[in-house]
Parts: sequence; structure tokens; C-alpha cells
Amino acid sequence: GAAGAAMLAVTYEGVTAAATLEGAMANVNTVLGEGALATRELNEVRAKAIALSLTTVLTAEEEARAYYIAASNGMDHATALAAMVKGSELVIGTTRNAAEAQAELETTTRTLTTVVKNFGDASADPAAQMQHFTDVMAQLQTKFAFGGIGEITNAMSVLAPAARAAGIDFNSMSAAMAVISEKGIHGAEA
Repeated sequence: GAAGAAMLAVTYEGVTAAATLEGAMANVNTVLGEGALATRELNEVRAKAIALSLTTVLTAEEEARAYYIAASNGMDHATALAAMVKGSELVIGTTRNAAEAQAELETTTRTLTTVVKNFGDASADPAAQMQHFTDVMAQLQTKFAFGGIGEITNAMSVLAPAARAAGIDFNSMSAAMAVISEKGIHGAEA
């Protein structure tokens, strides 16, 4: 009856979620290489993606995809994990609903890796650096005239390499973005 149909639906959703996670993990595997270390890192990504999905509106597949984006953009394992975690926290804290958070995760993760490439310190703790970068991005989105985290990521993806080339640090670039936003110029226009 109805109970059997409900149980079948739950089972189907669980199998589908597991299959899509494994698809994302296959992508992750392509950036990890081979050997025991790669296997350990793959298992760590899977466990972290599942753990995050249990406490957020993002799926384990989306979390694993965020790791893949960070790692494929040249981040080492620890930094890619930090990007996955802090990127998730950022989109959850700065979006209006689950669908918007899910839609912004990939772009936000990609932008975080651009910020790290341009302003990061390889000798510093990756999680602490990501925390600083995401705190500043969240403040820009919530305290200034940006319409959403998407406008921040659009602007930073263009401005970060240019600012770095001009010798401008992350905090100064972000302060300039705030001023420009208050003047009515947003997103990639900034």
C-alpha cells in the first residue's frame, strides 16, 4: 500500500543520490592521481562531502563537485577541502534559499580558488585563509549594495588577477569594491 510506495520512493532517492555522488567522486579521482595517498584523500573527500550534506542544504554530490573545482584549479588537497567547506558556508550564509545556494556553490568555489591563487600565502593554514576570504566576501554582500553573492564572485573573478598584477592586496581590492558598489556599479562591471 501507501507505506510500501513511500519506502520504495525513499529507497529510490537514496540509490539515486549514491549514484550521483559516485559520479562526482569519479571526477574527484581524476585530480588526485594514484596510490595510497590518493585513495586516502578520495575517502576523505567522500566522508567530508557526506558529512556536510547532512548538516546543510547542499548535497554530497554538490560538495564533492566543489572539491573537484578547487583541486582542478590547482589547489592542493588541504586547500581544496578548505574551499569546499568555506565555500559551502559562504553560499549558505549569503543566499536566500537552498536553490540559490546550490546554484552559487560552483562559481563561489571557483572564485575562492582565484582569490587564493592571487592573494593566498602557501605557508599559511588553508582553512584560516579561506575563513578570512569568505568573511570579507560575506561582509561585502551583506553590508554593501551587492544584490547577492553572485555579484561578489563575478566582480572578484575579474578584479582579483588585475588587482594582484597592480600590487593591490585582497583587503584593499575588497574595500574598493564596496565603494564602487555603493556608487551603483555591481558585479563584473565593478
